[in-house]
Amino acid sequence: MRFLVGLVAIALSCCSHSCWAGNFTFGSDANGLAGLADATIIEQGGFALNLQAGPTGAVFNESDSDGLGINTRGIADVDDGGGGGDPDKFNIIDGTAAVSGQGEFVVFSFEQAGVVESLLFDGLKDETLEYFSIEFPNAMVVTVFDSQVEQRLTDQGFQLSDLGVPNPTLAPNEEDDFEVVEYAFEAGQEFKLTYGEVDFTNVLPGYVPVAGGVGNGARFQGIVVRAIPEPSTAVLALAATLLAAVAHRRQ
Repeated sequence: MRFLVGLVAIALSCCSHSCWAGNFTFGSDANGLAGLADATIIEQGGFALNLQAGPTGAVFNESDSDGLGINTRGIADVDDGGGGGDPDKFNIIDGTAAVSGQGEFVVFSFEQAGVVESLLFDGLKDETLEYFSIEFPNAMVVTVFDSQVEQRLTDQGFQLSDLGVPNPTLAPNEEDDFEVVEYAFEAGQEFKLTYGEVDFTNVLPGYVPVAGGVGNGARFQGIVVRAIPEPSTAVLALAATLLAAVAHRRQ
């Protein structure tokens, strides 16, 4: 009896623990995103990620091995890469267009329900207070900085709360990865990831960036998710058969 009950438990656990994880990695043109404004990436287990570059007129640039960037050079009156940035990074948009001064962004969603475990970044610089802001489907916003930003601020008499951004959060390691997300989502719910730089001239008067540096962009390296799939027909059939056997033994 205990053996059969154990088999039922194992069968049911397979519904939520078997092959339902996805690690979406960007860079080196691995996903064929170059020049696209939107795309769908299918990962293991059929788990699908939808991506849209922003603002309107922007396209993806995945040429660098360190991750994904946004190219806005196709937008009239935009200088993508001004101020030291590159079109293969997320930057603050330069030029005279209506979108100038805004951060480049990506909107992403998934075609299955699941949990975002980690968001992986590259090149967020503590010296110039660069960040990625993440807007979640419930409208919560978290602003992720390099792990050393708090020390940079403390050295000059400032603190995180002085930055003037929603929920300032330090990446937990020197790789700039935001590994403590654990956000459950439904299929189709949208996340928005936007690059930004603290305007320390106006927000932090007196703050001096190391070596007079200026922000020059960062990259989006990847997303780690686990899905919440519907149980497969085969697994449900197996569980039903085992439960029937358990019931028969009890008669």
